[in-house]
Amino acid sequence: MKKILFTLCLAAALTGARGQIYIDSYRFAGPSECGGLLLDSDCIPDAEFAVSLRKLRTAYTGNCVEVRNASTGRTFTVGFSNNFIDTVRLKDSCATANCFVRTWYDQSGLGRDALQTTTDARQPQITSSGALFYTNGKMEIRFDNTSGSEDAMTAGTAGDFNFLHNGTPSSVFAVARPFNSATPGNNYMNFIATATNTESILLGIGYATYWDNRGDIGRGRLYAEIAVNGSNSTFPVTGITDTGRINLNAINFVADFIDADNATAANRSELYLNNDAVYKKNTQTGTVSASNSVALKLSVTTIPTFQGSMFEIIITDIDYKTKISSVKTNINNFYAIW
Repeated sequence: MKKILFTLCLAAALTGARGQIYIDSYRFAGPSECGGLLLDSDCIPDAEFAVSLRKLRTAYTGNCVEVRNASTGRTFTVGFSNNFIDTVRLKDSCATANCFVRTWYDQSGLGRDALQTTTDARQPQITSSGALFYTNGKMEIRFDNTSGSEDAMTAGTAGDFNFLHNGTPSSVFAVARPFNSATPGNNYMNFIATATNTESILLGIGYATYWDNRGDIGRGRLYAEIAVNGSNSTFPVTGITDTGRINLNAINFVADFIDADNATAANRSELYLNNDAVYKKNTQTGTVSASNSVALKLSVTTIPTFQGSMFEIIITDIDYKTKISSVKTNINNFYAIW
Protein backbone atom coordinates (compact mmCIF):
# COMPACT_ATOMS: atom_id res chain seq x y z
CA MET A 1 0.00 0.00 0.00
CA LYS A 2 2.83 2.46 0.85
CA LYS A 3 4.52 1.74 -2.50
CA ILE A 4 1.26 2.40 -4.38
CA LEU A 5 0.70 5.71 -2.55
CA PHE A 6 4.31 6.84 -3.25
CA THR A 7 3.95 6.00 -6.93
CA LEU A 8 0.71 7.96 -7.19
CA CYS A 9 2.24 10.96 -5.43
CA LEU A 10 5.32 10.91 -7.66
CA ALA A 11 3.17 10.70 -10.78
CA ALA A 12 1.06 13.62 -9.58
CA ALA A 13 4.16 15.71 -8.88
CA LEU A 14 5.51 15.09 -12.38
CA THR A 15 2.23 15.67 -14.21
CA GLY A 16 1.98 18.92 -16.15
CA ALA A 17 -0.75 20.53 -18.22
CA ARG A 18 -3.20 18.15 -19.88
CA GLY A 19 -1.82 15.26 -17.88
CA GLN A 20 1.63 15.34 -19.53
CA ILE A 21 4.48 13.84 -17.54
CA TYR A 22 7.64 15.91 -17.23
CA ILE A 23 10.96 15.71 -15.41
CA ASP A 24 12.20 18.68 -13.45
CA SER A 25 15.83 18.85 -14.59
CA TYR A 26 16.77 21.15 -11.73
CA ARG A 27 15.46 18.89 -8.99
CA PHE A 28 16.86 15.79 -10.67
CA ALA A 29 20.28 17.38 -11.39
CA GLY A 30 20.06 17.31 -15.18
CA PRO A 31 23.23 17.80 -17.25
CA SER A 32 24.58 21.35 -17.29
CA GLU A 33 25.30 23.34 -20.44
CA CYS A 34 28.82 22.56 -21.72
CA GLY A 35 29.12 19.88 -19.05
CA GLY A 36 30.57 17.37 -21.51
CA LEU A 37 32.71 17.89 -24.61
CA LEU A 38 32.82 21.42 -26.01
CA LEU A 39 31.53 20.61 -29.50
CA ASP A 40 28.65 18.42 -28.37
CA SER A 41 25.05 19.55 -28.87
CA ASP A 42 24.68 21.10 -25.40
CA CYS A 43 27.54 23.56 -25.95
CA ILE A 44 29.11 24.66 -29.28
CA PRO A 45 27.75 22.19 -31.86
CA ASP A 46 28.77 24.20 -34.94
CA ALA A 47 32.46 24.87 -35.59
CA GLU A 48 34.35 25.91 -38.70
CA PHE A 49 37.67 24.84 -37.21
CA ALA A 50 38.55 23.00 -34.00
CA VAL A 51 41.89 21.60 -32.85
CA SER A 52 42.83 20.46 -29.37
CA LEU A 53 44.90 17.94 -27.43
CA ARG A 54 41.66 16.75 -25.88
CA LYS A 55 38.65 15.34 -27.69
CA LEU A 56 36.08 18.04 -28.45
CA ARG A 57 33.21 16.08 -29.99
CA THR A 58 31.83 12.71 -28.88
CA ALA A 59 31.08 11.74 -32.48
CA TYR A 60 34.63 12.51 -33.66
CA THR A 61 36.47 9.29 -34.53
CA GLY A 62 39.66 10.68 -36.08
CA ASN A 63 43.15 11.22 -34.72
CA CYS A 64 44.48 14.07 -32.60
CA VAL A 65 47.84 14.74 -34.27
CA GLU A 66 50.29 13.37 -36.81
CA VAL A 67 53.80 13.42 -35.38
CA ARG A 68 57.29 13.11 -36.87
CA ASN A 69 60.13 11.43 -34.99
CA ALA A 70 63.20 13.58 -35.74
CA SER A 71 65.60 10.69 -35.07
CA THR A 72 64.03 8.15 -37.41
CA GLY A 73 62.17 10.46 -39.79
CA ARG A 74 59.09 8.28 -39.31
CA THR A 75 55.65 9.87 -39.04
CA PHE A 76 52.81 8.34 -37.06
CA THR A 77 49.33 9.30 -35.92
CA VAL A 78 48.20 9.66 -32.31
CA GLY A 79 44.55 9.32 -31.38
CA PHE A 80 42.68 9.78 -28.13
CA SER A 81 42.44 7.69 -25.00
CA ASN A 82 39.63 8.52 -22.56
CA ASN A 83 39.01 11.76 -24.50
CA PHE A 84 42.61 12.96 -24.18
CA ILE A 85 45.62 12.61 -26.46
CA ASP A 86 47.02 9.09 -26.19
CA THR A 87 50.23 9.80 -24.30
CA VAL A 88 51.20 6.10 -24.16
CA ARG A 89 51.19 5.89 -27.96
CA LEU A 90 53.07 9.19 -28.21
CA LYS A 91 55.79 8.20 -25.75
CA ASP A 92 56.23 4.72 -27.23
CA SER A 93 56.65 6.11 -30.75
CA CYS A 94 58.95 8.97 -29.78
CA ALA A 95 61.10 6.95 -27.37
CA THR A 96 64.00 9.32 -26.52
CA ALA A 97 63.71 11.47 -29.64
CA ASN A 98 62.54 14.99 -30.29
CA CYS A 99 59.13 14.81 -31.94
CA PHE A 100 57.32 17.47 -33.96
CA VAL A 101 53.72 17.95 -35.06
CA ARG A 102 53.14 17.66 -38.81
CA THR A 103 49.33 17.69 -38.67
CA TRP A 104 46.91 18.88 -36.00
CA TYR A 105 43.61 17.33 -36.98
CA ASP A 106 40.48 19.45 -37.28
CA GLN A 107 37.62 18.04 -35.18
CA SER A 108 34.95 20.25 -36.79
CA GLY A 109 34.18 17.63 -39.44
CA LEU A 110 35.20 20.00 -42.27
CA GLY A 111 38.69 18.55 -42.73
CA ARG A 112 40.57 21.83 -42.24
CA ASP A 113 43.56 20.19 -40.61
CA ALA A 114 46.44 22.44 -39.52
CA LEU A 115 49.53 21.33 -41.44
CA GLN A 116 53.26 22.02 -41.56
CA THR A 117 55.28 19.89 -43.99
CA THR A 118 58.64 21.59 -43.41
CA THR A 119 60.50 19.57 -40.79
CA ASP A 120 62.25 20.74 -37.62
CA ALA A 121 62.67 24.34 -38.77
CA ARG A 122 58.91 25.05 -38.92
CA GLN A 123 57.05 22.27 -37.17
CA PRO A 124 56.00 22.91 -33.54
CA GLN A 125 57.47 20.52 -31.00
CA ILE A 126 55.58 18.01 -28.86
CA THR A 127 58.42 16.09 -27.10
CA SER A 128 62.01 16.84 -26.14
CA SER A 129 64.28 13.79 -25.87
CA GLY A 130 61.12 11.76 -25.40
CA ALA A 131 59.72 13.97 -22.61
CA LEU A 132 56.22 15.35 -23.14
CA PHE A 133 55.44 19.02 -22.52
CA TYR A 134 52.96 19.80 -19.74
CA THR A 135 51.52 22.82 -17.96
CA ASN A 136 49.01 22.34 -15.13
CA GLY A 137 49.21 18.64 -15.94
CA LYS A 138 47.90 19.17 -19.50
CA MET A 139 49.75 18.37 -22.73
CA GLU A 140 50.85 21.25 -24.95
CA ILE A 141 52.41 21.91 -28.36
CA ARG A 142 55.29 24.39 -28.32
CA PHE A 143 55.88 27.05 -30.99
CA ASP A 144 59.12 29.03 -31.10
CA ASN A 145 60.04 32.10 -33.13
CA THR A 146 63.74 31.58 -33.63
CA SER A 147 64.72 33.85 -36.50
CA GLY A 148 64.68 31.93 -39.76
CA SER A 149 62.92 28.91 -38.30
CA GLU A 150 59.68 30.27 -36.82
CA ASP A 151 57.12 27.54 -36.09
CA ALA A 152 53.74 27.86 -37.80
CA MET A 153 50.89 25.79 -39.24
CA THR A 154 48.29 26.47 -41.94
CA ALA A 155 44.67 25.27 -42.09
CA GLY A 156 42.00 25.47 -44.78
CA THR A 157 42.12 27.49 -47.98
CA ALA A 158 41.43 31.06 -49.09
CA GLY A 159 37.83 31.97 -48.35
CA ASP A 160 37.22 29.33 -45.66
CA PHE A 161 37.49 31.96 -42.94
CA ASN A 162 36.09 34.95 -44.81
CA PHE A 163 33.31 35.13 -42.20
CA LEU A 164 35.82 36.46 -39.68
CA HIS A 165 35.92 39.87 -41.37
CA ASN A 166 32.99 40.17 -43.81
CA GLY A 167 30.33 41.08 -41.27
CA THR A 168 29.17 37.59 -40.31
CA PRO A 169 28.86 37.04 -36.54
CA SER A 170 31.55 34.66 -35.34
CA SER A 171 33.39 33.38 -32.29
CA VAL A 172 36.97 32.45 -31.47
CA PHE A 173 37.92 30.41 -28.40
CA ALA A 174 41.59 29.76 -27.70
CA VAL A 175 43.77 28.35 -24.94
CA ALA A 176 47.51 29.06 -25.03
CA ARG A 177 50.56 29.80 -22.88
CA PRO A 178 52.75 32.70 -24.04
CA PHE A 179 56.37 32.45 -22.97
CA ASN A 180 58.07 35.26 -21.10
CA SER A 181 60.45 37.51 -23.01
CA ALA A 182 62.11 40.90 -22.87
CA THR A 183 60.28 41.78 -26.11
CA PRO A 184 56.76 40.37 -25.66
CA GLY A 185 55.29 42.56 -28.39
CA ASN A 186 57.40 40.71 -30.94
CA ASN A 187 56.92 37.27 -29.47
CA TYR A 188 53.18 37.01 -28.88
CA MET A 189 51.85 38.57 -32.06
CA ASN A 190 50.04 36.53 -34.72
CA PHE A 191 48.80 33.76 -32.47
CA ILE A 192 46.00 33.24 -35.01
CA ALA A 193 45.93 35.09 -38.34
CA THR A 194 44.29 34.81 -41.75
CA ALA A 195 47.17 36.33 -43.66
CA THR A 196 50.92 35.94 -43.91
CA ASN A 197 51.64 38.62 -41.35
CA THR A 198 49.44 41.43 -40.04
CA GLU A 199 46.56 41.59 -42.52
CA SER A 200 43.00 40.36 -41.98
CA ILE A 201 42.14 38.84 -38.60
CA LEU A 202 44.91 38.79 -36.07
CA LEU A 203 44.26 37.32 -32.65
CA GLY A 204 47.53 37.86 -30.85
CA ILE A 205 47.25 36.44 -27.37
CA GLY A 206 49.72 38.94 -26.00
CA TYR A 207 49.60 41.87 -28.37
CA ALA A 208 46.80 43.14 -30.64
CA THR A 209 43.97 40.88 -29.68
CA TYR A 210 41.80 41.44 -32.71
CA TRP A 211 42.10 43.64 -35.75
CA ASP A 212 41.69 43.52 -39.52
CA ASN A 213 44.20 45.44 -41.59
CA ARG A 214 43.14 44.23 -45.05
CA GLY A 215 44.17 46.88 -47.53
CA ASP A 216 44.35 49.33 -44.62
CA ILE A 217 40.56 49.24 -44.30
CA GLY A 218 39.83 51.44 -41.31
CA ARG A 219 36.76 49.54 -40.11
CA GLY A 220 38.79 46.41 -39.79
CA ARG A 221 40.54 47.33 -36.57
CA LEU A 222 37.64 46.11 -34.49
CA TYR A 223 39.57 45.60 -31.33
CA ALA A 224 43.03 46.32 -29.98
CA GLU A 225 43.31 45.16 -26.40
CA ILE A 226 46.90 45.46 -25.32
CA ALA A 227 48.13 42.79 -22.95
CA VAL A 228 51.90 43.01 -23.01
CA ASN A 229 54.01 41.83 -20.12
CA GLY A 230 51.30 42.66 -17.57
CA SER A 231 51.57 46.42 -18.03
CA ASN A 232 49.93 49.30 -19.90
CA SER A 233 50.95 49.67 -23.53
CA THR A 234 49.77 51.73 -26.47
CA PHE A 235 48.88 50.10 -29.76
CA PRO A 236 50.75 52.06 -32.45
CA VAL A 237 47.90 52.17 -34.97
CA THR A 238 44.70 52.72 -33.02
CA GLY A 239 46.22 54.37 -29.98
CA ILE A 240 44.09 52.31 -27.56
CA THR A 241 45.60 51.90 -24.12
CA ASP A 242 44.54 49.34 -21.58
CA THR A 243 45.91 47.21 -18.77
CA GLY A 244 47.64 43.94 -19.59
CA ARG A 245 45.68 40.85 -18.60
CA ILE A 246 47.78 38.04 -20.09
CA ASN A 247 49.60 35.84 -17.59
CA LEU A 248 53.07 35.07 -18.93
CA ASN A 249 54.34 31.50 -18.73
CA ALA A 250 50.85 30.42 -17.70
CA ILE A 251 47.80 29.07 -19.51
CA ASN A 252 45.44 31.78 -20.76
CA PHE A 253 41.91 31.61 -22.14
CA VAL A 254 40.79 34.04 -24.84
CA ALA A 255 37.30 34.36 -26.34
CA ASP A 256 36.44 36.90 -29.02
CA PHE A 257 32.86 37.39 -30.26
CA ILE A 258 32.76 39.27 -33.55
CA ASP A 259 29.78 41.14 -35.00
CA ALA A 260 31.60 43.17 -37.63
CA ASP A 261 28.61 45.01 -39.11
CA ASN A 262 27.00 45.93 -35.79
CA ALA A 263 25.57 49.46 -35.92
CA THR A 264 27.18 50.17 -32.55
CA ALA A 265 30.94 50.30 -33.12
CA ALA A 266 31.78 49.39 -29.53
CA ASN A 267 29.84 46.11 -29.86
CA ARG A 268 31.60 44.85 -32.98
CA SER A 269 34.05 42.81 -30.97
CA GLU A 270 33.64 41.55 -27.42
CA LEU A 271 36.71 40.03 -25.85
CA TYR A 272 37.12 37.90 -22.73
CA LEU A 273 40.54 37.21 -21.22
CA ASN A 274 40.70 34.47 -18.62
CA ASN A 275 38.03 35.22 -15.98
CA ASP A 276 37.96 38.98 -16.54
CA ALA A 277 34.87 40.92 -17.53
CA VAL A 278 34.19 41.66 -21.18
CA TYR A 279 36.26 44.25 -23.02
CA LYS A 280 34.77 46.30 -25.86
CA LYS A 281 36.92 48.56 -27.99
CA ASN A 282 36.69 50.10 -31.44
CA THR A 283 38.01 53.33 -32.89
CA GLN A 284 37.39 52.70 -36.59
CA THR A 285 34.05 52.73 -38.41
CA GLY A 286 34.86 52.06 -42.08
CA THR A 287 33.07 49.52 -44.27
CA VAL A 288 33.24 45.78 -43.84
CA SER A 289 35.79 43.98 -46.00
CA ALA A 290 34.33 41.66 -48.64
CA SER A 291 37.70 40.24 -49.70
CA ASN A 292 38.47 36.58 -49.17
CA SER A 293 40.93 35.81 -46.44
CA VAL A 294 43.83 33.46 -46.96
CA ALA A 295 44.11 30.18 -45.12
CA LEU A 296 44.12 30.25 -41.33
CA LYS A 297 47.53 30.58 -39.72
CA LEU A 298 48.50 29.20 -36.33
CA SER A 299 51.38 31.62 -35.81
CA VAL A 300 53.28 32.81 -38.89
CA THR A 301 56.76 32.41 -40.35
CA THR A 302 57.57 36.11 -40.50
CA ILE A 303 58.51 37.88 -37.28
CA PRO A 304 56.67 39.01 -35.21
CA THR A 305 55.36 35.52 -34.51
CA PHE A 306 53.78 33.73 -31.60
CA GLN A 307 56.17 32.22 -29.07
CA GLY A 308 54.56 29.83 -26.62
CA SER A 309 52.40 26.74 -26.30
CA MET A 310 48.99 26.02 -27.81
CA PHE A 311 46.34 23.76 -26.32
CA GLU A 312 43.14 24.29 -28.30
CA ILE A 313 41.50 26.63 -30.81
CA ILE A 314 37.83 26.67 -31.84
CA ILE A 315 36.45 29.05 -34.49
CA THR A 316 32.77 29.34 -35.44
CA ASP A 317 30.62 31.44 -37.78
CA ILE A 318 28.08 31.88 -34.97
CA ASP A 319 28.20 34.40 -32.14
CA TYR A 320 28.13 32.17 -29.05
CA LYS A 321 28.65 34.88 -26.44
CA THR A 322 25.46 33.83 -24.62
CA LYS A 323 27.35 30.67 -23.67
CA ILE A 324 30.51 32.36 -22.42
CA SER A 325 29.87 31.50 -18.78
CA SER A 326 29.40 27.80 -19.51
CA VAL A 327 32.37 27.68 -21.89
CA LYS A 328 34.62 29.39 -19.36
CA THR A 329 33.59 26.87 -16.71
CA ASN A 330 34.32 23.95 -19.06
CA ILE A 331 37.72 25.38 -20.04
CA ASN A 332 38.75 26.22 -16.50
CA ASN A 333 37.59 22.90 -15.08
CA PHE A 334 39.97 21.18 -17.48
CA TYR A 335 42.96 23.55 -17.60
CA ALA A 336 42.78 25.09 -14.08
CA ILE A 337 43.56 28.59 -15.39
CA TRP A 338 42.13 30.70 -12.53
